[in-house]
Amino acid sequence: MSADTGGLDVAGGSHGLAVSLDEMAWAARRLDRVVDRLQRLLAELLLLEVHPRLQAASLVAPDRGLPLQLGLARLCSPVGVGGSALALEVLADGVAEALAVYDDVERLVDGAIDTVEVGVGIGLGATAPLTVPALGLGVAVAGPERVDAWLFDHPWVVPHTMDGLEGVVLGLGLGVPVAGPWLLGRSLGAGGYPPRSQPEAVEALLLGLAGTGVMDESGHRASVVPGARQPGRGPRSVADLVARDGPSAGGEKVRVTRVARPDGTSAWIVDVPGTQTFDPRTGRTIYDMTSNAALAANQRTLSTQAIADALGDAQARMGGPGARHEPILLNGHSQGGLTAAALAADPRVRRRFPGARHVVTTGAPVATVPVGRDVSVLSVEHDQDLVPGLDGADNPDREQWVTVRRDVAEDLGEDAGATEAHDNDLYERTAAQIDDAGDQDPSLRDWRAGAAPFLDGGEAETIDYEITRERR
Repeated sequence: MSADTGGLDVAGGSHGLAVSLDEMAWAARRLDRVVDRLQRLLAELLLLEVHPRLQAASLVAPDRGLPLQLGLARLCSPVGVGGSALALEVLADGVAEALAVYDDVERLVDGAIDTVEVGVGIGLGATAPLTVPALGLGVAVAGPERVDAWLFDHPWVVPHTMDGLEGVVLGLGLGVPVAGPWLLGRSLGAGGYPPRSQPEAVEALLLGLAGTGVMDESGHRASVVPGARQPGRGPRSVADLVARDGPSAGGEKVRVTRVARPDGTSAWIVDVPGTQTFDPRTGRTIYDMTSNAALAANQRTLSTQAIADALGDAQARMGGPGARHEPILLNGHSQGGLTAAALAADPRVRRRFPGARHVVTTGAPVATVPVGRDVSVLSVEHDQDLVPGLDGADNPDREQWVTVRRDVAEDLGEDAGATEAHDNDLYERTAAQIDDAGDQDPSLRDWRAGAAPFLDGGEAETIDYEITRERR
């Protein structure tokens, strides 16, 4: 936990503590090359020290030759090049050994955890005909409020369960005999079975549902309808950026905001709505479970394509000829954050909009989205919010990805439920704390410096886009 951050847990970023195995391996290789060069230099110095001409010069002019020989001897000694080469060789060997041990331990621990989670998942899937009705009865008897409160107190249940989702899919074929052959037949050709990760498990389920009208976008297209251009102002803070009624927030519509910069260029903010319906049937509302599932499987959705089109349209209406190269920040809460990260990870979107290199998410499961290392990400999560844990993984700890977590139990009180921890207004309060802590935490300070073009509160204008899903 960072000092003086008001209870915020800041991970990753420019001052993150984690060192990846790739970085350790790179350091070990660099040390090996330095040691090799020092050893070659040491060999050349030793040959020079015993060179016949130098020996003869020491006899003829000892006042010059002897000091040079002594200097060469010192360079070759343990306090010179020789000692440095030996010390660096020991360090390089130590880094390589530590890397091997760390890699073995990490694989062993991760493998053990994955084995348990997948094993539990297989058990849940295999007993689904019994467990699903039993769980439904348990929820009905206890009441949704008590279940919600229990999950608030035990938030670890969701990420561990979701991390074993591939086991659940495999187990379905054991407990529901028709499910195994069905999933196998429908997804094997597409490489989706057997699943080896959570995204592959979701993909297998989606392939199994293809053509059923449930979480299936085939046969649909997206309709993108722009509103009128409206004057406004740009956000001044993270709280402004994530607020439900902030200057760049579009509510149930996608809002594209052009923020004017002093040099005559622009910065662009794309605000993406969160989930608007939990109906698994594929309908007109594009911010639904159909899009959620496809995004969880790291698939391109109609929503991401339509939002990219909306951004292109807004830049054509409000920007100059080089607008697509100008900085773009993609922002959203819950599904909106997942969609924002998916846009930044989509190579086609990046080719179309090279400036799309900033993402801000609140309460979104984005850990498994393959966002590039050159994209700046700020992820805000509450410890008791179950939604960020739906990806079953921790966010990457790297220089361009800052994750801020906060325990909201004290804020919400004893009778709170997990759904309350997901509330957008509560995330606005957390964002205000991030603004207050920005000067104290170096990772947040550096993130804020990179996001400065979007947060100067300058003159702005917006266009809201209504996006719906329609049948072809």
